[in-house]
Amino acid sequence: MLKTSIDLIKLMIILNLFSVSNKPSLGVRNAHSMAYDSTHSRVYLFGGADEKQVLNDLWFLKEKEWTKVEVKVKPAPRTFSKLIYDKENERLILFGGSKVLFGDGHTENTLLNDTWQFQNNSWTKIE
Repeated sequence: MLKTSIDLIKLMIILNLFSVSNKPSLGVRNAHSMAYDSTHSRVYLFGGADEKQVLNDLWFLKEKEWTKVEVKVKPAPRTFSKLIYDKENERLILFGGSKVLFGDGHTENTLLNDTWQFQNNSWTKIE
């Protein structure tokens, strides 16, 4: 019988339901956008916010593991953007969003009206 949460974690590790890793962690967030890449069987997640800040990171889920995509150029941090996968061109398309952390204070200066594509492991702004 399990007596503590440590016992539960040990059991989950044995059953391969939980693992400990030194890799970057996706963490808890809200107001992010997601899209499914049917070509590579991946789920992508962009941006959103944690409890402290609006984010502009890109992650993908392949099988059971989240991996952070490291790029130098990327869209501004945003919440509530739209993300789709364009299968024909094998790219992600990101549109709009908000600069606001918790949904308060929307003005013309906080709403984003830009479009980006992620293709060949790089972001490009679509003009």
